[in-house]
Amino acid sequence: MRAELDKGWREALAIAGRLESGLKRSFAAELQAIDKLRQQAGRSDGDPPAQVVHMAKALIGLKRACKVAGHPMAGGDDVAYDDGHGTTIGKPESSGGEATAAPEAGDDIDANRRSGAHWVSRFPTSRSTADLMSPFGGKCDAFIAAIEAAGGSVAISATLRPKQRAHLMHWAWQVAKAGVDPAKVPAEAGVDIEWDHGEAAASTQGAMAMVSGYGLAYKPSLTSRHIQGRAIDMTITGIIGKTMQGKDGSDVAIASAKVLHAVGADYGVVKLVSDPPHWSDDGH
Repeated sequence: MRAELDKGWREALAIAGRLESGLKRSFAAELQAIDKLRQQAGRSDGDPPAQVVHMAKALIGLKRACKVAGHPMAGGDDVAYDDGHGTTIGKPESSGGEATAAPEAGDDIDANRRSGAHWVSRFPTSRSTADLMSPFGGKCDAFIAAIEAAGGSVAISATLRPKQRAHLMHWAWQVAKAGVDPAKVPAEAGVDIEWDHGEAAASTQGAMAMVSGYGLAYKPSLTSRHIQGRAIDMTITGIIGKTMQGKDGSDVAIASAKVLHAVGADYGVVKLVSDPPHWSDDGH
């Protein structure tokens, strides 16, 4: 069993090296929690039932984390072990009468419902201007077309954000960073998440994995213009020093970002200077 766990650990580390930065941070946070179980297993020598429980839980955690990250490990994510001392864990045989390891706090909660990095990929934010509210979407299209016609480049990272995603982002921050009681997070229709893992440290760690996965640096709003389809996050490059067409058809020399922002405002796409990629219909 030790050999299988060590092999799984090496495979998980290799997977971590192939992930994108945002997902890599959240995956690493989950691996830290799993590593604690590996260490507990190492300290349980001489106590076979405890050792097998910790090793089996660590291996189960590894397989589930890798599956959520999109890189399932060989052998699937179902693990079952019987230590020969009356203790089984994971997915026991169908025949009854076997004793199971005593559950740790929160083990009665479906792992897929618990807060954690696997929630980051759910309710994805759109990157299409077609999903923006009219007429703002059309104004964005016209502004972007003018930039690209002048030789600039535009990379859109977000347009319409589902309210479910906004809920997850906001409350992940509140639990992880602001100390909000996970048991008191309000429910959101369609979001069957369990913020309370049964232990404060585990609840905070689950929320922190989401904060890392989302790449959050500030507390997300529940009333963002993105939720209303009135904002776009885009990175504009290669336009400074070029001449582009303004909304009125005149040629405008883009000597600085400030000039570009003014042209954008004429198109109806207003820059929020404090948030580098953020533009909206009113500057908020």
